[in-house]
Amino acid sequence: MGLANKGLTFLAITFSMAMSANAATYEAADNSAESQLCVAAATYSKLRMTQAVKRFVPNTSSSKISKNYRLVANNLYCNGLDVAEFAMQAGNEKVAKKLLKYRDSDVQIRDIAKVTHGKVNITGSK
Repeated sequence: MGLANKGLTFLAITFSMAMSANAATYEAADNSAESQLCVAAATYSKLRMTQAVKRFVPNTSSSKISKNYRLVANNLYCNGLDVAEFAMQAGNEKVAKKLLKYRDSDVQIRDIAKVTHGKVNITGSK
């Protein structure tokens, strides 16, 4: 093995060790299904996440997986973030996008005619 090959091998090993040292690790806080799903959202592939969601609500057919995803996407919070945002922050963009498909829209209705302070003058003719 030549000097150049040894140098490239050394650089490759050093680079891979540096990358793995910077990679975040996720560990469930407890053995609850919710904690396991949070770890899955951060680290699993889409296929493994689907399997985890199926295990979360056992004895459901695969035709109801969308209902399970909707339940998880709208009700599960990991470290104060909804599960889709948690997956996105963990760098698991594919799982985050899948979860976002099942999120209910956040709709806010604001009464624009409501006056919270001040005076309202109404003028008109009869």
